[in-house]
Amino acid sequence: MFNPKARLASQWQCGILMLQQRGLCASCAQPLTDKFEAHHQQPYSEGGATTLPNLELLCLPCHRAKHSKR
Repeated sequence: MFNPKARLASQWQCGILMLQQRGLCASCAQPLTDKFEAHHQQPYSEGGATTLPNLELLCLPCHRAKHSKR
């Protein structure tokens, strides 16, 4: 189903997150289109797992903004 050590979220994980977030970006709460990205809340590069509790779906502008703050 999914591998917590994989870097990218699976389609299954994205589907569950889409339902949990009611189709909204986790940052700006705008409806997600077909262009969105899964974001690790604890960065993957810092040991963050690719698991549902550590993932959120973001629209592309919000995902870029989160990474530009680092």
